[in-house]
Amino acid sequence: NFPLDLAAVEAPSTNE
Repeated sequence: NFPLDLAAVEAPSTNE
C-alpha cells in the first residue's frame, strides 16, 4: 500500500 494508493482510497480521483 503506497501513499498513492491510500490517497486514491480517500479521494478516488487519480484515474480521472
